[in-house]
Amino acid sequence: MKLQDELLIRKASLGKALLAAKKVLDHAPDGKLRISRKKTGVQFYHVKNPKDTRGRYIKKEQIDLVKRLAAKGYASRLKRRATRELRVLTEYLEIISDKSADRVFDEIGETRRKLVTPILLSESRRAEIWMNEEFVSNSFRPEEKKYETHRGELVRSKSELLIANMYAELGIPYRYESELVLKDGGRMFPDFTLFDTRRRRLIYHEHFGMMDDADYWDNAIRKIERYQKNGIFLGINLIATFEGRNTSLNMRELSQSILSLI
Repeated sequence: MKLQDELLIRKASLGKALLAAKKVLDHAPDGKLRISRKKTGVQFYHVKNPKDTRGRYIKKEQIDLVKRLAAKGYASRLKRRATRELRVLTEYLEIISDKSADRVFDEIGETRRKLVTPILLSESRRAEIWMNEEFVSNSFRPEEKKYETHRGELVRSKSELLIANMYAELGIPYRYESELVLKDGGRMFPDFTLFDTRRRRLIYHEHFGMMDDADYWDNAIRKIERYQKNGIFLGINLIATFEGRNTSLNMRELSQSILSLI
């Protein structure tokens, strides 16, 4: 989830909290609650006059009044903090929406961009630069690449076609079968390499489409284990999807899973 989305959720939560606090305060009794702790227990006092620091003792059978005064104090304190946080949050959302420091490089014009080294980049600019970088692609059996994606590249299966088009539709930068140099010096070519622009990290996606085949299944397990030995773990920076004779690719679940990770 993007930072802006998280802040919008927080803003909505604060708005609901303020409405709830207002409802409590609108029906609250006058004055405030004072609590006195003694060896024999806790005593409650109803303070109505600011000059009266002691207040009137509240009897045990008036516990409802105690609770209403306590709720009033809590709601009043919550209202002050939530109002302050909401004001700052609203201002910050306006800044990151229209006047983010990340956007300066985008706004200075193409000529100036060629003359300077960027210090901060917007997510879209980082994605553009990454997408335009050259990379080593898998040259193994190119004749197997028969299915053309929305971006005009060729992939090896209908499932990979669906996955590639899903990433394109979601606006997630990806490379197909890009070389990955491992810590142990070996090389792999993940089906998809994704660029998480917000966290500035790479995520790898392997689609295993023939899990009914015993040899294929064994190879898939070894491949996942090799990823793990090189610091790439399922659910963190590795996605694995599977298909077999009785198991098909659920694109809705996959897209939801991806969006929760990036």
